[in-house]
Amino acid sequence: MDYGLRFSDPAKYARALRRAHELVISGVTRPEIPTPLAESWRRSMALGISPDQHSPRHLHDPSEVLQLRREHRLQLVMPALQDLLADDSSSGRHLLVLTDDTGEILWRVGSREALRRADRLEFSEGADWSEAGIGTNAISEALVTGGPVQLFSAEHLVRTHHDWACTAAPITDPATGRLLGVLDVSGPLDTISADTLRMVRCAVRVAESLLGTSDGGASLGASSSTRASRQDVRRPGSVVSWLELLGDRPAAVFADRSRVPLTLRRAEILALLDSRSQG
Repeated sequence: MDYGLRFSDPAKYARALRRAHELVISGVTRPEIPTPLAESWRRSMALGISPDQHSPRHLHDPSEVLQLRREHRLQLVMPALQDLLADDSSSGRHLLVLTDDTGEILWRVGSREALRRADRLEFSEGADWSEAGIGTNAISEALVTGGPVQLFSAEHLVRTHHDWACTAAPITDPATGRLLGVLDVSGPLDTISADTLRMVRCAVRVAESLLGTSDGGASLGASSSTRASRQDVRRPGSVVSWLELLGDRPAAVFADRSRVPLTLRRAEILALLDSRSQG
């Protein structure tokens, strides 16, 4: 089956996956469903999750989640992740979700319509989106595999999730390597693109870089006075005047118009931080 159809013809690809889903559930192996994914389905069903189940396990009430947020280290980077990936405008269609290291949802950001669609699945704060909580999904797969994952339509175990495309990646503590949580972007099937996974992975790198700074991710403010810029690319007696971020050779430009090249990753981080007026 042509994997590219999930981007060029998502409805056709989803129909093929739904047919394969029914066969695999009944015990028939299908190439559309990779072996690791089918194994995750079996683990989930062994834990009591039914493909017809749409309600996840809930671990905390919304009021309790507010306290969990305040105590969680990822609250330091949530504003940056929101700037990078969220769309809470009236026309926004996808949802930004951040969980803890167990898969419990702590944050959601999206438009009213996106939040309403998620509420119908109880894809909400305090819900357990691990395999044991709701079955195979992008968040649970990121927890199991330790890497970025993208699930489309009937690659999810639970049938009510088959109208969703979800992309998730784990966030780890840069100092210890300990898992802190999972970043997820979810929405209707036609909201996914070939760049979605790349954007989520980039956002995770930014979050981990911010977590690695001594202040947990203070903003840069204006280019001419950015602390991080001067720390990373300064020269004696020089001040960064602006950042050149377009094209294939990003650079920091000093007052004397000399340039210091930036790696793509560093340019992405500086662009994000430079856009923020608050930490």
